[in-house]
Amino acid sequence: MNKIFISVIPALMLEYINIIKAIREVDEITPIIIESTYWANVDALKKLPIESLLSLDSSLMVSFHFYEPMYLTQRQKNKKRYEFPGEIRVYDNTAQSETILINDNFIDKKFNEALNWAKSLNLNLVVGEFGISREIAGAEQYLKAVMNACQKCRMSSFLYSFRDQEWDSMDYELGTDIRTGRTKKAWDQNSLWQTLLNGMNP
Repeated sequence: MNKIFISVIPALMLEYINIIKAIREVDEITPIIIESTYWANVDALKKLPIESLLSLDSSLMVSFHFYEPMYLTQRQKNKKRYEFPGEIRVYDNTAQSETILINDNFIDKKFNEALNWAKSLNLNLVVGEFGISREIAGAEQYLKAVMNACQKCRMSSFLYSFRDQEWDSMDYELGTDIRTGRTKKAWDQNSLWQTLLNGMNP
């Protein structure tokens, strides 16, 4: 089924209201998927002024992206310091920062918070993007934990796209060793690819 994505910025709500109205004038059935601000961060869902949009179209869906926490999942932020599961500093630029355990329970909690928010509004959620930089220790376990959370919450999800010509951080076909450049890793030697395929075919 085709879907139409709209990324919502509160300052432009009027424009998006007009877009929804224009779409519905010519297409009454294609689902329109709204995203929150802050790059569709899961924690920004509660800031999404969805009620005014639902008054126009009760069949709207909402998407969020999941790369939590970014100090773990992003190559340039992690800098080979953190792994999954493991402790992450809450405040990265403070030497005395407290830490938080990032594990399956952390991911499940984030997803359940999002699901409860959606249920309170009678909304369907979709995970528009998720992923982790492929060389980070525990990347396989992280991807599996997110896929498990999606399945438990019955959310459709989309893995970050492969084969970006400019950026290979989440091109899981290349395996976990970034020193090999853009050479694909054979399936039977690529734990990331096996994790993904097994997760998509439970």
